[in-house]
Amino acid sequence: MSLRYALLGLLASAGLTQDDVNIQSVGPTGVWEFVATGKSVGMAGVPDWIPPVQAAGVKVKVIPSDEYFPHMAQGIAASDQIIKEKPEMVRKFVHAALRGMKDIMDDPEKESDISCASCQSGRERKGRLNSHSTCMRSLSIRGSRSWARSTPSGSPNCRTST
Repeated sequence: MSLRYALLGLLASAGLTQDDVNIQSVGPTGVWEFVATGKSVGMAGVPDWIPPVQAAGVKVKVIPSDEYFPHMAQGIAASDQIIKEKPEMVRKFVHAALRGMKDIMDDPEKESDISCASCQSGRERKGRLNSHSTCMRSLSIRGSRSWARSTPSGSPNCRTST
């Protein structure tokens, strides 16, 4: 759902509404498949969806929507209750997720080797993971001071419960 809001914000920044364009809700796989097969001329998507479109031979122009409309595409959510009852677990989970993202962005080749080591079709997946990791690294969040923050309060876009 956050992609829809990012798209609506991007449209609004150009003085447009959802009524000015043809928005199709086709699910995570359908979005990039529609572009890859020529059924759509564009998409609001995440970096994961760029490599398969490029692999289909489609020339891609990335327009970072956060340059036009401030938003956060993905996040980690926890209930107020779990934050209150298990704050250390929440901190560790957030820290691990951010560390994993940083590791992938710092060394996509190494991390795809690790990820694919236990897969039967690891070699086939490795090329896709490398494409995705390279894409993520090139589209990293601008202005981020650190990927390895250990507490939610370290991020200006996180709401924390007291």
